[in-house]
Amino acid sequence: MPDGRCLQRQHDRQWQEAVQQTTDHDWLSAALEAANVPTLACLLVQMTGDRRWIEGKFVPSRTRGMDDNDSGGLPDDVQQEIRHAAHAALIRHFAGEPVVIADPSDELLVEIMGVSLGETIPASYAAMIRADLGLPEQEAPGVPAVPVPPGFRALIIGAGISGLCAAVRLQSAGIPYTIVERRGRLGGVWMENRYPGAACDVPSHLYSFSFAPHD
Repeated sequence: MPDGRCLQRQHDRQWQEAVQQTTDHDWLSAALEAANVPTLACLLVQMTGDRRWIEGKFVPSRTRGMDDNDSGGLPDDVQQEIRHAAHAALIRHFAGEPVVIADPSDELLVEIMGVSLGETIPASYAAMIRADLGLPEQEAPGVPAVPVPPGFRALIIGAGISGLCAAVRLQSAGIPYTIVERRGRLGGVWMENRYPGAACDVPSHLYSFSFAPHD
């Protein structure tokens, strides 16, 4: 049985062949006419490396309420300029041209998202944006070992998620520690509390530690 990588390569090859066999690219033009223009502008930055697509006349208006803001509040001629540029960039990509910024920095991701929505996005959202886009995660920096005074020991109060994270990082730095917990089990408030009927809660297995992604 072929593995996932073989199937992906086969899919990519079939996709490229289909694109090459299409002479007029009507399907792509139709898709771009229905696409969200601010998203296309952000796509162009990543594909071409040209920041002008999120500057000046290309900056969209702020998204209002639950509206998709597909036009970005931009004049028709500017929208068409973005669509035509996206069409050309995608055709080149399908023909084998690589994406210029394959792994955007966290700073660029936050900036692009902010321009797309028309508002400032906190830097802390970068990891979530990176995960949503399926980009490589940037692990937390390692903790260098530090000189520890004789007899020094850190005290961690509580064996909840934060306490356990603190213990891991202290251990990485070579610092002795003691955890005190008033309950008889680990987990903190997530062990103690229950949330019946909270259908909007995120399953815990979707979370991971920055110092051990998906471990």
